[in-house]
Amino acid sequence: ILSPLLLLLAVLIRLTSKGPVLYRQVRCGLGGRKFTVYKFRSMHADADLRRGELLSLACQACHTFKAGAKDGKGPNLNGIFGRRAAQEPGFDYSDALRDSGIVWTPQVLDRWLAKPADFVAGTKMTFDGYQSASDRRDLIAYLELATAPPK
Repeated sequence: ILSPLLLLLAVLIRLTSKGPVLYRQVRCGLGGRKFTVYKFRSMHADADLRRGELLSLACQACHTFKAGAKDGKGPNLNGIFGRRAAQEPGFDYSDALRDSGIVWTPQVLDRWLAKPADFVAGTKMTFDGYQSASDRRDLIAYLELATAPPK
């Protein structure tokens, strides 16, 4: 679940960047816990962050999100947006991903999450992908907050 500090950080990043700006607050919660989620004007303006958080559990089977957390079967995803693919120090990436030249943006991640093996032939990631565009939208919107690097 997103911590209030992480949400505040995400808001500050969004308000001080050239990216989307804050436009409304939405109350939501999982497991009886309530927290405020900030939605932004972006390709994910209609995203369901609660659903994105649930979908992220599949990611968390292999990946970690917090700064400084150890890699799992997959690399730590903290600070992934705007970073070139295969750049997490110490992780053994496939040659295909290392040579892809990909920079992770929400749009690129959407294509990747649809079918990783088709997007980068030869990747080591065994995840089959999300066929549903709304699932990808919700997950990416959540990941934009959950993987935001600390300031």
